[in-house]
Amino acid sequence: MTGRMVREPVFRERVSAELLDQKGLRRLSELAMRAERHFGHPRQVEWCEERGRLFVLDAEPLPDYGIPPEGESCHGKSLVRGICAFRGSSKGRARLLASMSESERVGKGDILVTRMTSAEMLPLMERLSGIIAEEGSRSCHAAVLAREFGLPCLVLAGSASSVLRDDQEIILNAAEGGVFMPVEEARPEPAQPVQQFQPHGETPFRQPYAPAAEPPP
Repeated sequence: MTGRMVREPVFRERVSAELLDQKGLRRLSELAMRAERHFGHPRQVEWCEERGRLFVLDAEPLPDYGIPPEGESCHGKSLVRGICAFRGSSKGRARLLASMSESERVGKGDILVTRMTSAEMLPLMERLSGIIAEEGSRSCHAAVLAREFGLPCLVLAGSASSVLRDDQEIILNAAEGGVFMPVEEARPEPAQPVQQFQPHGETPFRQPYAPAAEPPP
């Protein structure tokens, strides 16, 4: 295992060929439903096929964060709306990638804006602070990567690449299902110097204590 991406040639007829036929798809859906009934809630199923047999490799919980309400938030009006695939909030620069040939432009803390992630983008994850995908679902590739790397993630954000600009500073709040424009905090006015009190002469409060004189006999 080298940890590197390796490209292998594939026969042309296999490129667009379906991995599973209708019978295999029905069998896979049955396995997924059995896992859901067993655990009591939806699961994200990882599977493989070998010699015509299907095997379930893993069945992790599939989080359901619900649909966030529309309207104003603590960040103001949203620029882009989507569905939360992994909760969290981050602030960084939007990085729109047309292809992996531009991956060198991704800096530490950038928020990736893409149609959908791919296996080639795996080395970028450690540099990112969030993911915005225009397509997908809570079980799509972007959502899986987000949960594995702990990145706030928004999916089904269909207008992201047309609304957001490359290198634009944004706030991604996945829990609220939106992308927001940072609002500069109001700078407090500098404190005025306090003028020290300069007493004019002695005051009754500054006079030394003296006992009262005794009355005459």
